[in-house]
Amino acid sequence: MQSDSTRSRTALTVLLRASVFVALLEVRLLFAYLRGVANNAGFPHERAIIPAIDRFIGYGATPGQRLQSWFFAGHLTWFDRFWLGIYDSWFVVPTVITLYIVVCHWTFIRSYAAMRLLVYFLPLPIYLLMPSEPPWMAIHMLRIATLTPGGIPPDANPVAAFPSMHVLTPATIALWLWWKRLDVMALVCGVYAALTIFAVLYLGEHYLVDVLASLVLAPVIVMATARFGQLLRARARAKALMAPTCEDAKALGEVPQVAA
Repeated sequence: MQSDSTRSRTALTVLLRASVFVALLEVRLLFAYLRGVANNAGFPHERAIIPAIDRFIGYGATPGQRLQSWFFAGHLTWFDRFWLGIYDSWFVVPTVITLYIVVCHWTFIRSYAAMRLLVYFLPLPIYLLMPSEPPWMAIHMLRIATLTPGGIPPDANPVAAFPSMHVLTPATIALWLWWKRLDVMALVCGVYAALTIFAVLYLGEHYLVDVLASLVLAPVIVMATARFGQLLRARARAKALMAPTCEDAKALGEVPQVAA
């Protein structure tokens, strides 16, 4: 009987964790859908202020243009393919980290899920109200991905560029991992975020302003997640204090009646 009970608990645990993992994947699909919907709202595109700020920072050229002038050879090279690989890995790496949390650090899953939800849905109002054209669209900067044989996959919202989800996601996850004292994974994710920053700038996918906005938003999301956890713990403590124990009830002469 004990063995059967243990197996049942193990099966329920696996089912619960698998369900949460799949639910987070579904949330990502919901975000992609809503991101696409935001493209059809009809708000004017931002194509002047952000590039102007970037040119000011780069002394006449955007930082991305500077990087291409230094490193682009005029044709696709192994250097370009490496950064394209970093850029494309964004579609896989966060999912791998989610699986890592689900399998190895289940006790953190509530906080992790809250953080990921904020990462997905906090930028959506910005995408809706201030659609921003990326460098390859607004200033006709070279988009290196167009040189690949496969070309560019369809994008439901190419003007959802500010802030950069490619930077916001790993930067926020890295800060969250550091907050949870998962130092090795935080370091790995932090290095990955740094590589992604170079990639989005060099490949012509984002302005530096997009990146900076993501780096500002990342700690805000982690602090909001921490506050959410504090509120949940405070609520749990309040419920525990308000629930009378059997001893308290006996002392008051209010022994709970058991229904027949």
